[in-house]
Amino acid sequence: KSSGRLFLFGGWSNKWYGDVYTCYVNDVVGPPYNITSIESTKWSTNIGPVTGSSEMVISGQGFDCTPPGTVAQIRFACLKGSVEVSGEVNGDSQVTFLTPNYEKYGAVPAEVRLKLGAHSFSNMALPFNYFSVTDSSKTLAF
Repeated sequence: KSSGRLFLFGGWSNKWYGDVYTCYVNDVVGPPYNITSIESTKWSTNIGPVTGSSEMVISGQGFDCTPPGTVAQIRFACLKGSVEVSGEVNGDSQVTFLTPNYEKYGAVPAEVRLKLGAHSFSNMALPFNYFSVTDSSKTLAF
């Protein structure tokens, strides 16, 4: 099992002082998977309504690094805050999920990151754009 740690042992100038250092490289290099794109299952772009509930697919590589049945966490973040939703891992290269309701933050661009099991969120972030939805109760003419 990989611990994600790098151990350094040594000294200086041909003298061994018995110094031991540990570097947690997982925090530096990220998880053993990467994400490459996000698209809707109904249209071919990374955009959705601010009310959420659009089915999306994140594509990438290495998603089989976790046991079958592992729940994926998808984080949508903007300058005002973030929202996380759960998703389903579909093999080594796809995660399916429903977009969260983002009305709290409005129709602003968001960054999307993926987390599988006990691993950290992906270093790579994918752009996602929300659009406003017209509310007939707040419209003069509809």
